[in-house]
Amino acid sequence: MTAQPMQAQSLCIAIAGKLRERILSHQLPPGSDIHDGALAQEFGVSRTPVREAMKLLCHEGLLTAHP
Repeated sequence: MTAQPMQAQSLCIAIAGKLRERILSHQLPPGSDIHDGALAQEFGVSRTPVREAMKLLCHEGLLTAHP
């Protein structure tokens, strides 16, 4: 069986999980600036799944979005 590429939703959830771990372990302290472009480059993905992950974490109350 060959590995299938991650689906966009799975990718978003995986990225949200990694960011959640960083937030809860204080690797990203409260008030930290989080930039979607830098995270996209770090994870080797486009900005879209990173932005979706960030929206999910905003909905959970772990992030706050600023324009």
